[in-house]
Amino acid sequence: MLAIPLMMALFPPRYTDTAGLIALMVFHGIAKLLEWHDHSIAAFLATGGHPWKHAAAAAGALCYLIAVERRRRLCYAVPSRFYHANYGPIYCRRLLAKLAWA
Repeated sequence: MLAIPLMMALFPPRYTDTAGLIALMVFHGIAKLLEWHDHSIAAFLATGGHPWKHAAAAAGALCYLIAVERRRRLCYAVPSRFYHANYGPIYCRRLLAKLAWA
C-alpha cells in the first residue's frame, strides 16, 4: 500500500479516474485504524472494530472497482490540436474518431 502513492507521484496516469486509487488508500487506512483500535472501540460498541474494518476495506474495494469500470485510456502522444489546455489529453476514442475524419 505504500508503493501506490509513490508510483502515482512518479509516473503519469495512463487512465482517467485515479480518484478510485486514492479512495482505496483512504479506506484501507481507515481499516487499519479500526484494526489497531479494535479493543478500544469494543468499549463503546458491542461488535468492536473488526466488522467495521471489513466494511471499510469493502468500501475501498468498491471505489476501486467503480473507478476501473469508468476509466478511459489517456493519450499523451497527440498533436496539440487534440490537447485541451484545461482538461489535459482527450480520450483515445475521440482522437481516433477525429483522425478518421481528418
